[in-house]
Amino acid sequence: MTPALRAFLLPLLALLPGCPGLPGVRPYPEPRAEELVRFLQTTAARLETLRGRAKADYHEGATRVRLTVSLLAARPDRLRLAAENTLAGPLLTLATAGHQFQLLDVRDNRFLTGQVAPCVLARVIRVELSAQEVVDLLLGGAALPEPVQGAELSWDGSGGGREVLTVTGPAGRQAVVQLDAIGRRWDLLQVEMRNGAGVPLWRVRHEGFRDHMLPASPPLRLPDTTIVEDIVHRNDLRLRWKERELNPSLPENAFRLEPPLGVPTDVASCGSDSVTLAE
Repeated sequence: MTPALRAFLLPLLALLPGCPGLPGVRPYPEPRAEELVRFLQTTAARLETLRGRAKADYHEGATRVRLTVSLLAARPDRLRLAAENTLAGPLLTLATAGHQFQLLDVRDNRFLTGQVAPCVLARVIRVELSAQEVVDLLLGGAALPEPVQGAELSWDGSGGGREVLTVTGPAGRQAVVQLDAIGRRWDLLQVEMRNGAGVPLWRVRHEGFRDHMLPASPPLRLPDTTIVEDIVHRNDLRLRWKERELNPSLPENAFRLEPPLGVPTDVASCGSDSVTLAE
């Protein structure tokens, strides 16, 4: 095989399923790590707000809990989640504008408020993430550590090929991001967050990407399913998206709740009794 023919055929062969022996072949020139960091940041910036509805399920002890979740999200850290069960009806509503949160627990007739923290958000989503990480992941981002202090790129030839981008932030915190290389579309397949000691904290996987239209802009590719794993606490949450409105105008008061008349109000903190959604 001549060098010219080899250069022509190898990228084509790398795209074929079940083609062994070619895991190191990129079907395009190697990009720079900084290029992919900019791609992730630019893509995330295209989606500022979201109104959506999803089917959610997670483990609570030995029970698999299934809920319907309605949500509003706005960058960087504003969030409103309402969960309901087909049989039990409304269960809770959580709202935060970034610093304080309010949570209405309908079943137990209580209203909680306090400082937002990953351990508090885990009461609802069962995964310890900051409000900014939750919003970024719901909007299809990678929740990269900020500010970005370094980035490295490697190649994984499995599954049609993946770019593996390792982004380092303050205190050595790292996000290891896997991007789909097929067609050089760079869909965000997975992101794993590690602390400064290299210990995995949480992992997010996205599946079933489709184009979503934005006004006067190229389509934005978003997943149909999002799986969030709390590696430390061995919890997980699966979201199967049913409806999404991209970049809607959201009222500012949507991210704050007021306690209903007659509902007791308590200040919540980490270590308080958790909110349980299982029947």
